[in-house]
Amino acid sequence: EEAPRLKPYMKLAEHLGGFAGQLTDDAIRAVSIEYEGAAAEQEVALHCDVAGDLPLVDADPVRIGQVLQNLVGNAVKFNRDGGEVHLILTAVPDGVAVEVRDTGIGIASEDLPHVFERFYTADKSRTAKGAGLGLAIAHRIVTGHDSELTIESDKDVGTAFRFTLPAATLD
Repeated sequence: EEAPRLKPYMKLAEHLGGFAGQLTDDAIRAVSIEYEGAAAEQEVALHCDVAGDLPLVDADPVRIGQVLQNLVGNAVKFNRDGGEVHLILTAVPDGVAVEVRDTGIGIASEDLPHVFERFYTADKSRTAKGAGLGLAIAHRIVTGHDSELTIESDKDVGTAFRFTLPAATLD
């Protein structure tokens, strides 16, 4: 039903070398479905809050999916039993605001300036595996979409990552 309406925009986007599309409820839920098994194992609740009036955005859906997979995956991995992960999309004047927020272990303030560096891991003693590349890649992808990936975190309270995808201009 929605695909025919988007065809002209997709053709234009192909011509321009980008993607003008809508972040659909289904696409966002697909990211959370990927992590529902790991979340259930840790008794972490996944919540998706997607506004119904999201504008078209100028974004590469594969790359933004990769960012969301990384952020949601980390939010589950570094959460506590009984914790929560929220994936929130809202319309803002210049596009779509995306937030991934958790009630996990948080990141110490001295580590915050380094989390987007390649190979950086905040807690060298943690048992969870990772090469320290995910956030660096996510940061680079978001920056490539003319946005900024920001982080707020309190140790032992939780972490929130935010960015805004620019609204599509189809002039």
